[in-house]
Amino acid sequence: MVGGTYRRAKLKLRYSKRARLIGMGEVDTGGKWIRKGGGWSLLIIGMAGCVLPVAPGIPLVLAGLVLLAQDYAWARKLLRRLKRWMLRMRQMAKAKREAKVALVRPKSAEES
Repeated sequence: MVGGTYRRAKLKLRYSKRARLIGMGEVDTGGKWIRKGGGWSLLIIGMAGCVLPVAPGIPLVLAGLVLLAQDYAWARKLLRRLKRWMLRMRQMAKAKREAKVALVRPKSAEES
Protein backbone atom coordinates (compact mmCIF):
# COMPACT_ATOMS: atom_id res chain seq x y z
CA MET A 1 0.00 0.00 0.00
CA VAL A 2 2.84 2.35 0.76
CA GLY A 3 4.31 1.83 -2.74
CA GLY A 4 1.03 2.82 -4.44
CA THR A 5 0.77 6.02 -2.45
CA TYR A 6 4.34 6.89 -3.28
CA ARG A 7 3.71 6.35 -7.01
CA ARG A 8 0.60 8.55 -6.99
CA ALA A 9 2.47 11.31 -5.17
CA LYS A 10 5.36 11.05 -7.64
CA LEU A 11 2.96 11.27 -10.61
CA LYS A 12 1.24 14.29 -9.06
CA LEU A 13 4.57 16.02 -8.62
CA ARG A 14 5.70 15.13 -12.13
CA TYR A 15 2.75 16.84 -13.80
CA SER A 16 2.30 19.72 -11.38
CA LYS A 17 3.17 23.29 -12.26
CA ARG A 18 6.01 23.39 -9.76
CA ALA A 19 7.52 20.26 -11.25
CA ARG A 20 7.55 21.83 -14.70
CA LEU A 21 9.19 24.94 -13.27
CA ILE A 22 11.99 22.96 -11.67
CA GLY A 23 12.43 20.80 -14.76
CA MET A 24 10.84 17.53 -13.62
CA GLY A 25 7.96 17.73 -16.10
CA GLU A 26 7.86 16.26 -19.56
CA VAL A 27 10.76 14.27 -20.91
CA ASP A 28 12.53 16.12 -23.71
CA THR A 29 13.38 14.00 -26.73
CA GLY A 30 15.83 16.51 -28.16
CA GLY A 31 13.35 18.55 -30.19
CA LYS A 32 13.75 21.48 -27.85
CA TRP A 33 17.51 21.55 -28.36
CA ILE A 34 17.16 21.24 -32.12
CA ARG A 35 14.72 24.16 -32.12
CA LYS A 36 17.03 26.26 -29.96
CA GLY A 37 20.06 25.41 -32.10
CA GLY A 38 18.19 26.19 -35.30
CA GLY A 39 16.85 29.44 -33.89
CA TRP A 40 20.26 30.63 -32.72
CA SER A 41 21.84 29.60 -36.03
CA LEU A 42 19.24 31.49 -38.06
CA LEU A 43 19.60 34.51 -35.79
CA ILE A 44 23.40 34.62 -36.12
CA ILE A 45 23.38 34.01 -39.89
CA GLY A 46 20.66 36.63 -40.28
CA MET A 47 22.64 39.18 -38.30
CA ALA A 48 25.67 38.47 -40.47
CA GLY A 49 23.44 38.74 -43.54
CA CYS A 50 22.38 42.23 -42.47
CA VAL A 51 26.01 43.33 -42.66
CA LEU A 52 27.38 41.11 -45.43
CA PRO A 53 25.82 40.74 -48.89
CA VAL A 54 25.83 36.94 -48.56
CA ALA A 55 22.41 36.05 -47.18
CA PRO A 56 19.06 37.80 -46.75
CA GLY A 57 19.43 39.10 -43.20
CA ILE A 58 16.05 40.32 -42.04
CA PRO A 59 13.99 37.23 -43.01
CA LEU A 60 16.53 34.96 -41.31
CA VAL A 61 16.52 37.07 -38.15
CA LEU A 62 12.71 36.95 -38.07
CA ALA A 63 12.69 33.17 -38.59
CA GLY A 64 15.25 32.75 -35.80
CA LEU A 65 13.17 34.91 -33.46
CA VAL A 66 10.04 32.89 -34.24
CA LEU A 67 11.85 29.69 -33.27
CA LEU A 68 13.43 31.17 -30.15
CA ALA A 69 10.17 32.82 -29.01
CA GLN A 70 8.87 29.40 -28.02
CA ASP A 71 11.60 29.06 -25.39
CA TYR A 72 12.74 32.58 -24.45
CA ALA A 73 10.69 35.49 -23.10
CA TRP A 74 13.09 38.10 -24.55
CA ALA A 75 12.52 36.73 -28.05
CA ARG A 76 8.74 36.88 -27.56
CA LYS A 77 8.98 40.51 -26.41
CA LEU A 78 11.24 41.47 -29.31
CA LEU A 79 8.96 39.74 -31.81
CA ARG A 80 5.93 41.54 -30.35
CA ARG A 81 7.77 44.87 -30.65
CA LEU A 82 8.72 44.15 -34.25
CA LYS A 83 5.12 43.30 -35.13
CA ARG A 84 3.87 46.56 -33.61
CA TRP A 85 6.61 48.52 -35.39
CA MET A 86 5.75 46.92 -38.74
CA LEU A 87 2.04 47.74 -38.28
CA ARG A 88 2.90 51.38 -37.52
CA MET A 89 5.16 51.57 -40.58
CA ARG A 90 2.41 50.09 -42.74
CA GLN A 91 -0.12 52.62 -41.46
CA MET A 92 2.31 55.50 -42.01
CA ALA A 93 3.05 54.34 -45.56
CA LYS A 94 -0.68 54.03 -46.29
CA ALA A 95 -1.35 57.54 -44.95
CA LYS A 96 1.54 58.93 -46.98
CA ARG A 97 0.26 57.22 -50.14
CA GLU A 98 -3.24 58.57 -49.61
CA ALA A 99 -1.90 62.09 -49.02
CA LYS A 100 0.18 61.86 -52.19
CA VAL A 101 -2.82 60.69 -54.22
CA ALA A 102 -4.91 63.57 -52.86
CA LEU A 103 -2.24 66.06 -54.00
CA VAL A 104 -1.82 64.54 -57.46
CA ARG A 105 -5.53 64.11 -58.21
CA PRO A 106 -6.39 66.37 -61.19
CA LYS A 107 -9.10 69.01 -60.89
CA SER A 108 -12.33 68.17 -62.63
CA ALA A 109 -14.02 70.43 -65.20
CA GLU A 110 -16.72 71.44 -62.70
CA GLU A 111 -14.17 72.77 -60.19
CA SER A 112 -12.50 75.10 -62.72
